[in-house]
Amino acid sequence: MCDVASLPFADASFDVAVSTFSMHHWSDPPKGLEEIYRVLRPGGIALIYNVVEWIRRFEQGGPSIAELAKEGSFGERGAFSHSITRRLGPIPLVYRAELLKLEQRPARVMADLP
Repeated sequence: MCDVASLPFADASFDVAVSTFSMHHWSDPPKGLEEIYRVLRPGGIALIYNVVEWIRRFEQGGPSIAELAKEGSFGERGAFSHSITRRLGPIPLVYRAELLKLEQRPARVMADLP
């Protein structure tokens, strides 16, 4: 175990990162997502399972996983989605977020001008 805001791994070390019911305990969720993005290889995916936003906001307040992903690297250079995975009757309890680090696109090469 280690601090998600300071992962002791080299850039692009993993194809998959999984967090199960810990994100609501992270001291700095935006930094944690940036670190996960950093250690994923291009095409890598992060799967984050956590309590639904209304429970987390009741406990701690702050932005949702969708807001954090959109404002960070996954929103700028990746893709993300999230959905409810567990309910108690009609009440949502657990969500799953999928955060994808997109393949790096090759730089555009301009032809030499005469």
